[in-house]
Amino acid sequence: MDRTSTEARKPAARARAAREKRRRRTEPAQAEPRRPPPRLSERRRVAEERGGPWRRCGAVIGFAPFEEGRAIMKRSGLCIAASVALSLSAGAASAQSTAGLDKLYILNCGEGVAGDISRWSPGVNVGQPMPFVDNCYLMHHAQGWLLWDTGVADAIAAMPEGQAPQDPRMTHWRRPKTLAGELEAIGVKPSDIKYVAVSHTHPDHIGNVALFPQAMLLVQKAEYEWPTPFGTGRFKPEHPVTKLEGDHDVFGDGSVTILATPGHTPGHQSLLVRLPKTGALVLSGDAVHFKSNWDNRGVPANNADKDKTLASMQRIADVLAKEKAQLWINHDKAQRDSLTMAPGASTSEGNELCNSSTRTLPGPLTRAR
Repeated sequence: MDRTSTEARKPAARARAAREKRRRRTEPAQAEPRRPPPRLSERRRVAEERGGPWRRCGAVIGFAPFEEGRAIMKRSGLCIAASVALSLSAGAASAQSTAGLDKLYILNCGEGVAGDISRWSPGVNVGQPMPFVDNCYLMHHAQGWLLWDTGVADAIAAMPEGQAPQDPRMTHWRRPKTLAGELEAIGVKPSDIKYVAVSHTHPDHIGNVALFPQAMLLVQKAEYEWPTPFGTGRFKPEHPVTKLEGDHDVFGDGSVTILATPGHTPGHQSLLVRLPKTGALVLSGDAVHFKSNWDNRGVPANNADKDKTLASMQRIADVLAKEKAQLWINHDKAQRDSLTMAPGASTSEGNELCNSSTRTLPGPLTRAR
């Protein structure tokens, strides 16, 4: 090819190169395919691509659409399963919190007749007598035995006519069985008792405290320091004591809790018992004396403080509602007649209410009104 023809083609080639260069400038470059970041989960990758909300076991992490596909649903299922497992574990832990308490016995700590029932419900049934009972409660916990109240003195069991009161309006007490004999029938010695807790210091509740000189006495400080009419203490000064100032979790696991319910006396207390199978019970002490007394919020004329008595009744009602608990009224004979007294039923493992029949207590006594 001669030089003339070669020179003639150079302008044309330069023109084509210029056009190609202009075309490349005006056309956008083709985007490279998007790649997921390394070590990114399928669920998060879909979230970033689609822009909807997404979660990891309940915590909002990013965004993904509601229809995330089977892979994401499988992961959600794992989250739900984990949540259910945690919930079941929490329930099991709650049940175990009261598992240390496994036995409850009702003991007959006295029977009698109140001469004038209006003494406990002023203005109602004036001059009419009413049968009374007196209960003690023995509980077994993995940490030891607890006795709630000790009843009238065992010495009354040896009195053929019982113990007549100086005031005929009050209660004429008898004792069909001694407390020591009832404990022996269960196979428990007085020295086995770790704690003695008393609702208050009237004689029908502390009559046998001296049987347990080694047991730790659990009593409100206000009650312990409340002087007798003779100006003396209500317990032997050498008796070991824990003076409480309010509520007290006896075993530290919530199974037995002393509730401060002043009013009947300055330092009166009741007892909340949570049994793993039976559920919650409130042992009234003398915060209330019998069913109609409770239903009508009757305040005995000789109570230490009327306003505190009514406040304590309301507190018990609130506890009953919160705990879905039964109320066991200490002196109510009709209620106690629905129960089997100790030693009663078998004390084999799993039968926690060793003294109670399987009959349901009367409705009004099992819930607050």
